[in-house]
Amino acid sequence: MFDTTASLELWTGEFGPLDGVPSVEERAPAARSRRSPVGSAEDIAFLRALACAEGDEWLRCHDSLARHFLGARWRLALRLPRGLCLAYAERHHPGVYGYVLARTNHLDTVVIRALAEGASQLVLLGAGYDSRAHRLVTAPGRVRVFEVDLAPTQERKRAVVGAAGLDGRERVRYVPVDLERRSPEAALVAAGYELGRRTLFVAEGLLYYLSPGAVDRLLGAVTRNAPPGSSVVFDYAVRSFVDGDLSSHGARQAARWFVRAGEPCRSAIADDGIVRFLASRGLALISELGPPQLERGYLTRDDGTLAHRSLGIFRIVQARVVG
Repeated sequence: MFDTTASLELWTGEFGPLDGVPSVEERAPAARSRRSPVGSAEDIAFLRALACAEGDEWLRCHDSLARHFLGARWRLALRLPRGLCLAYAERHHPGVYGYVLARTNHLDTVVIRALAEGASQLVLLGAGYDSRAHRLVTAPGRVRVFEVDLAPTQERKRAVVGAAGLDGRERVRYVPVDLERRSPEAALVAAGYELGRRTLFVAEGLLYYLSPGAVDRLLGAVTRNAPPGSSVVFDYAVRSFVDGDLSSHGARQAARWFVRAGEPCRSAIADDGIVRFLASRGLALISELGPPQLERGYLTRDDGTLAHRSLGIFRIVQARVVG
C-alpha cells in the first residue's frame, strides 16, 4: 500500500497562496534551474500516459508509448486512481492536463497531415520523450526523422527506446544540440538532413524556455534550410502573461510554477502579434489555436460538454516557409 497524497506530491508539489506575485520576467532571472531536462520531459510523458485512459475515445491521447519513459515514481503515480490524479492536477495546475492532451492530439494531426501531403523529413526540436517517430511515421523508406535535444535527455531516451524495442528506432537520427547556445543547422546537415526536401519542424513546449535571441536563431535556421512547402509548428506564451497578467485560466499557478521550478518563461509573443512576428522571420501563418479553439476541437465530448479546460497562457501555431 502507498499513501496517495504523498505519491501525488512527488510530481506536483504543494503551492501555497499566490498573493502579490510579480511579473514572471521580474522573478525568473533570479531562479536557478533545479530540475534536469530529463525530469522535465518525464513530466509531460506522465500526463500523456494518463491521457491515454480518457473514457471518451474522441478525446483520448494515442501516445501509448509514453509509459515507457516513466521512472519508478511516475509509474507509481500512474497506479493511483485516475480521478484523484486529475482532480489534484486541476486543483494545483489548472488547465495543464487539458493543454497537454489537446496539444498532443493537435500536433499528431499536424504531423500526419504533413507526411500525407509530401513532407519527407520530420525534425523534432527539443524532442524530449516525443514518440511520434515510432507512432506516426509509417513510410520509413521515404521519411527521415531527426530529433534535436540536449545530450542527457537523448542518452536516456535511446536507452529506453532500445530496451523497449520500439518500432522505427533505426530510422531516428539523434542530434545533440543545446538550442539556447547554438543553431541546429550544421549538426542537422552532418546527421543527413537534406536542404531540398520538404520538411515539418515541430517545436513542442520549447520556445518559451529559450531566450529571444535563441528563438530567432532557431526560426532563422528553419527558413534558411527548408524549401517552400515546408512548415514549422510550435507553441508560445502570450506576452500579456509574461508581463504579469494572471487573469487567464491557470495563469497564477503557472507563474508560480515557472518561478518555483527554476524554469523561467523567457520568450513570448504579443497577444495579437503572431502574423507580424512570423512575417518578419520569413514565415506565413497557417493556423493558430488558443484556449477556445483547443477546448472546442480537442477537449469537448461527443455530447457537446467540456471535459477539460486548457491552460490560458499558450497558443499553438503552424506556419509555412515563404518561398
